[in-house]
Amino acid sequence: IGMERSNEAIPYLQKAIREMPDFVEALAELAFICEQRGDLREARNVYEKLMRLNFSTQDVALRLVNISLRLKQPEKALQYMRLGPATVPFKLTVASMFMESRHYLQAENLLKQIVADGDAPGDVYLLLADLAYEQRRDLSMALSWLDKMPSGSKSSGRARLLRAQLLAEAGQNDKALKVVRQGQKDFAGVPDFQEFEIRLLARQKQMPEALAVAREAVKTWPDNTDLAFLLGSLLDETGDKKGAFTVMEGILASHPDNYQALNYVGYTLAEENRELERAVKLLVRANELSPDQAYIVDSLAWALFKSGRLEDALGQIRRAVKLGDQVDPSIWEHYGDIARRMGLKDEARKAYQKALDLKPANAEALRQRLSTL
Repeated sequence: IGMERSNEAIPYLQKAIREMPDFVEALAELAFICEQRGDLREARNVYEKLMRLNFSTQDVALRLVNISLRLKQPEKALQYMRLGPATVPFKLTVASMFMESRHYLQAENLLKQIVADGDAPGDVYLLLADLAYEQRRDLSMALSWLDKMPSGSKSSGRARLLRAQLLAEAGQNDKALKVVRQGQKDFAGVPDFQEFEIRLLARQKQMPEALAVAREAVKTWPDNTDLAFLLGSLLDETGDKKGAFTVMEGILASHPDNYQALNYVGYTLAEENRELERAVKLLVRANELSPDQAYIVDSLAWALFKSGRLEDALGQIRRAVKLGDQVDPSIWEHYGDIARRMGLKDEARKAYQKALDLKPANAEALRQRLSTL
């Protein structure tokens, strides 16, 4: 096993178990190998033997629940759950597993059972509220679950934030703002409320108000890079590129491995055709920290293109358009520009057309480039 030769290990484990049927360590190793190989039914058989031997009952029950869910047998998973401990943390873990496997009805029933038994932790009410809205779009039911959260619960702040999020998602922005602003007073040490207000104001195109809240939040939490990046993004969106760049450089000064700031600064340098060697280095680092992100790979391709490394640029942009289900039109545009510079007219035409199909704001400029090929 240590040499990653699990196939050769299995006969030895099986022999050991034949000679000593209650050799739980060997059974556990064999069950894990079977599970890793995708032989789920055999893994389940071995885990069941461990369960009968009362070996690590909670962990084995969770493995059996997981395997049953992977085999799309939720009722079997519930049977295995009943073999585990009757504790709230165990049941909550199982409910989360049901949610992750999209068996929402069973998850909801489990959570309701925890509530009915009494002394449910705050997370249970959060999950029930989330299920009520996400699965049935029942806002009143979702809010009623949040109303039931015990006062003084450790989850009270998250419940308040979830309430604001649900109201905003339902289009009740004024109510959401009222909730989140009260949350700022009641949970003064939690920056999430300010961040939510900033995003909500920006989404409503109230940019001056959003910027004012963002600037104040950054003053309150100067080491919070999420808030700083949000401020920089708002400045960029409102046309203050210089201010945005200054904020992003500030993030890198204190947090040199913030991949979002690395991407912003690197791409901006490439766009402005300056410090191109540094731009490439920053974007290579961003790609290392957050690999296979289409927008980062696109930025890297663009910086390489600007610095004259056309072959490398082409390789990266070809990779960028294969990442993610939806490719941004600007990435297709960059692909077209790079391919056109290299004389690859067919590739350029296809890329520009892909960009046009997505109806970008600069469609006319793309049509003009396409007409020159």
